Amino acid sequence: MSPVVQNVCRTASAIASETRQRLGNIRTADPIHRLIVAEGIKSRAAGQVNRIANQVAPMLDRLPPREVDMLVGCLARVEHSIGRSTAPVERLRAAAHRRLAAAAP
Repeated sequence: MSPVVQNVCRTASAIASETRQRLGNIRTADPIHRLIVAEGIKSRAAGQVNRIANQVAPMLDRLPPREVDMLVGCLARVEHSIGRSTAPVERLRAAAHRRLAAAAP
């Protein structure tokens, strides 16, 4: 696996883990305050994964199909931790799908 994919997967895993931990550590009885804090945590994670997706998108054509698939899967872990998809990762997912379809025999 290329160093780029290793780094992205490691970073995405750390973001997803930190997000889940921070969401689980919200200690407030006020449901509105809880929602506001949770949304802040999720927005921060979404911003981080979006920056990564935008940085790696131009590299898709240079990666082997297996690594393209792994890359998208790693970023999807963060989306799963925040409970929503993000536009940059959706664009990356679509580009990866096109790349994988072009590489298929």
